[in-house]
Amino acid sequence: MKIASRKLIEEIEKRAAEELHIPHILLMENAALKIVENTDPSDSYFVVICGTGNNGGDGLACARHLAVMGKDVDIYYISKDEKKSELNALYLEMCRKMKINIIEIHEEADLWDLREAIDDADCVIDAMFGIGLSRPAEGIYAEIIGLINLMSAKTISCDIPSGINADTGEIMGAAVKAHKTVTFSCYKKGFLNYETLDYSGEIVVENIGIPDNILAEDEVGEFLLEYGMVRKFIPRRKRTGYKGDYGRVLVVAGSPGFTGANRITSEACIHTGAGLVTVSSDPWVIDIISEDVREAMTVHPDDIERAVASSDVIAFGPGMGNTEDTFLLLMRIVKKIRDEGKTDTVLILDADGINVLAGKTALIENIGCRVVMTPHFGEMARLTGRSPQYISRNRIDIAKDFAKTNNITLVLKGYNTIITDGEKCLVNTTGSSAIATGGMGDCLTGIIASLAGQGLSSMEACASGVFLHGYIGDELASERYSITASEIIKRIPFELKKISEDNSGE
Repeated sequence: MKIASRKLIEEIEKRAAEELHIPHILLMENAALKIVENTDPSDSYFVVICGTGNNGGDGLACARHLAVMGKDVDIYYISKDEKKSELNALYLEMCRKMKINIIEIHEEADLWDLREAIDDADCVIDAMFGIGLSRPAEGIYAEIIGLINLMSAKTISCDIPSGINADTGEIMGAAVKAHKTVTFSCYKKGFLNYETLDYSGEIVVENIGIPDNILAEDEVGEFLLEYGMVRKFIPRRKRTGYKGDYGRVLVVAGSPGFTGANRITSEACIHTGAGLVTVSSDPWVIDIISEDVREAMTVHPDDIERAVASSDVIAFGPGMGNTEDTFLLLMRIVKKIRDEGKTDTVLILDADGINVLAGKTALIENIGCRVVMTPHFGEMARLTGRSPQYISRNRIDIAKDFAKTNNITLVLKGYNTIITDGEKCLVNTTGSSAIATGGMGDCLTGIIASLAGQGLSSMEACASGVFLHGYIGDELASERYSITASEIIKRIPFELKKISEDNSGE
């Protein structure tokens, strides 16, 4: 599922018209039909609120189809002396000839009738502004938006709730709070702004007749991460495979007071199928966890170079403390990787493995191996010098730029986690606040490390790990208020088997 900006959507529709001779009116007809498909068949009275642009044209076309189906439809058309788009004018004339009731709104005094209609309607269809909105919704538009939000029992927005900037998700003065948004062709980039969650409702992406080859051909490479993609990434275990085939992972984590970080990371790694797992930490921590994590080997920090030399993947940082000792240990690992020329090694930095690099990210640019970093907003703020709020609003651009500049794969954690190598960008679709509990980041690090050890590329391992982590959380959250990392870990082998053996779509 592609994520698109306004400019990209315009380019896609232009190419569809020029290369495939698909007229815009056909796309508008298909969009209207998709909106109708997303209405409740039991609803009988519809209020369709239209502006003068092509989004209003979608609404008018929708009203025409609803009228043909025998529904009771009132169109409230906000003209206000604004120029109509060509297709908007065409559909307005169609609706007039069909004798659909059209009430024009020019000024605030015209809103009394609309107020009653919204209150009576089974469903309000919002088609005032589309993705082209570039100025705040003010005056009569803000009044209408307020009426919809206050009085509508059910609101469906066409393409994007009126008042939301399609690229940034910014609320432009006022915005409709939809119960469902039927968006066309691609997921709009603005939906990734957390601020839009209270406005978009359920988002349904509908294909309106633009072929996949047209949708796929662009250089942006931003997509929603979905089940079908992950199903192709997850490796299937060979009948003749042995533990050496499934990766040697070194987990460097934990410190006195934070023994759980090492335990959770290593157990997640083991349960995700890593062939051999070695854990290193403060000797006191190793003594504490060695009886619990029986399937892992241990190594003293003094012998870390020997362990690095024999490892395919190194997961470094959870629960270690943002200290000089942590930094120096990381530098010893980096030096060994360079000295050995281990270009295929994957170094995964999480938590304090990230924190110790604040202001020192140049140190990772030329390590000579594959580097993965998994920061949350606070850690990303320390790395970049930006505020967590700024990062939240500009997640994709910040993540892509940082990954490209530092030649790494970045997992920017949060709702709709971002996974990027600086070129391609995936946005996760699983997970919720039910998994917002201690140890979840350590668990995710272990999952990613294990998958990387089993031969997945850095992007594949990160994408699969993030998706799987949230997917299990969602399964458990269907019956649970909150989930612990240990509960996620117990489910990993079962869900991996189910996904890896799912042949749907093949």
